[in-house]
Amino acid sequence: MEEARTEAGEYRVTEPQRKRAGEIIEKIDQQFKVEERMIELYPRRQHVTYQAQLTYWKSAARISLLQRGWDDPAKIQQHLHQVDRAKTLYIKSLGMSGSYANREDLQLNEEVVKQRINDLEREMFSLIARLEQLRGTFPGAGGD
Repeated sequence: MEEARTEAGEYRVTEPQRKRAGEIIEKIDQQFKVEERMIELYPRRQHVTYQAQLTYWKSAARISLLQRGWDDPAKIQQHLHQVDRAKTLYIKSLGMSGSYANREDLQLNEEVVKQRINDLEREMFSLIARLEQLRGTFPGAGGD
């Protein structure tokens, strides 16, 4: 995603990057299922924090690299839902036992989780503002 990023939230995506993004999203889906099963067997916060990260990464990769959906209200609404889901998972982890750290983030702790929750809330407000901006640009929008 960093290689594809330009400025102001725009992404330039080559076909090889798009293909790689699709492969990564498939792997995220597979790992998410593993984490769901681990929560069933061994409910620890590290699995929930990892689910939160996977949820966010998948949605961000899909909208940025595959769908180029930053100008599509429906796609932004879907991403907003996934950001909220990731935030909910992080909140859930606060009430669980075990380490916050997971295989992708060995330094994760309560302070960082709380910061991520705040960051996700700010992103949600930005997404809502973007939706309102887009809805105001369409004919008949804005309460006409």
